[in-house]
Parts: sequence; structure tokens; C-alpha cells
Amino acid sequence: MSFIDDIIDVGSSALKFLGGNSLGSALARTALTGFVLNQVTKSVNKGNNQQVDKGNRLQINPSTDTNIPIVYGDAYIGGKIVDAKLSEDNKTMWYCLALSEKTGNIFSTSTASVISFEGVYRNQLQIGFQSDGYTVANFSDEDGNVSTKPNGLIKVYPFSGGTNFPVKFSGYANGNTTLANALFPDWTANHLMSDLVFAVISIEYSKENDITDLGDFTFHLRNTMKQPGDVIYDYMTNTRYGAGIPPEEIFVS
Repeated sequence: MSFIDDIIDVGSSALKFLGGNSLGSALARTALTGFVLNQVTKSVNKGNNQQVDKGNRLQINPSTDTNIPIVYGDAYIGGKIVDAKLSEDNKTMWYCLALSEKTGNIFSTSTASVISFEGVYRNQLQIGFQSDGYTVANFSDEDGNVSTKPNGLIKVYPFSGGTNFPVKFSGYANGNTTLANALFPDWTANHLMSDLVFAVISIEYSKENDITDLGDFTFHLRNTMKQPGDVIYDYMTNTRYGAGIPPEEIFVS
């Protein structure tokens, strides 16, 4: 079974046509893949009215009016889907979720701020990982009930600062060390995700284990920049996501 099998029942004659080498069958496969992507992809932020491209492209074009949030202190955040792709065998979906801008230096300590991944949830169930630190082993609820249905079917790769900065989930000795453009299908050296905190997720289709879509992911992020004065100063002076006020124009007492 695959994502396509679960969405549309195609007759044997249609399958024969889709498997052909003609221009018509190639166009049909492209259109079908676009349909599948729109069916299995949904926003991880409920209520944010994010619109999924309804065309026939395999990868979703970036939105020009979607802002990436900024996390200070501790926050639970769903993120924005910035790219998605279906594997050639229609069984694995890849997603890239942008979570936060990478913040600047902490004014009070003159040190770089660090945003770490403290945990992750899917459909409000906490995710536990295998020993590699990125392959999902189980889901657990607040009562301590554990399900091993997702074991080996979902992988979550966190990054903090860009494509070249893979990080670990807190509490795990191991984690992904592969660059994002070496993980995500068709990404190149030009896919930098510069100064962004994000996650790459792969999901292997399994109807018998109830893994048939992305679900609602929530990430627990923690920024070492948390003092009110540091936060205000950072937002006022940052030229990438803040007001861009020159520091010399700010009175600091």
C-alpha cells in the first residue's frame, strides 16, 4: 500500500496507462502526484489558514506572505511547511517545517543565543526516539500509555541555524549529523535555510499502523535568550527580523 492507494482507487486499465511511456501517461502521473500531495499534506498549525498549492507541482512553492516566528525562552510551536515531496514509490513523504528565526547575540552576556530542541509531539502525543536520536520508536500520552505503532516509520531531523547545522534532541546521546540538503530529495547546495530553525521529517506510509499523513507536529523549543531586556534589545536592533534600529540610537541605562 502507498499514499496513492489510500486516496484514489484506480482501475487496472488506468494503472496500465499510468505505467506507460507515452507523453499522456507521463502528464497523468504528474497530475496524480500533485493531487496526492495536496491530499496528504496539511498545515501543522491549526487556524493559521495556510493554503496548500492546488496545482500539479510535486514540490510546494514558498508562500510570499507567510512569516516565520521568533522563539524567545520556551515555546511550543507547530511551524510552517516550506517544502514537501513524495518518493518515487509513493510510500514516503518528506516535509520541511520552518519553526523559528535564529536569534542574535545576547546583549547582557555578549554570547550567542542558542535554540535547542527539547521535545516533539505528534497529534498531542509525545514522540520517543530510537537510539539514533531521530527515528521514532513510540508515542506516549500524558497518562504514560505507550504505542509502538510508529516504530521505524517516522524520522525527525532537527536543525538550528541552517542546512549545515544539524542538532540533537535534548536527552538523547545521539542525533542526526547529516546536512539537510543531503537528506531532503532534490535539495542542492543552494538550499541553505540560512538562519532558520527547522525540521526535516520523513513519513513512511502504513495504514495498518495508522501512519497515513503528516499529522499535527508540535516542537518544544528553548532559546537561551529569555531575559526581557535582552529580548527587547534583540528585536529592536536585529536587521533581519526586527526593527533594525542602530544600537547607538538606543539609550541603555
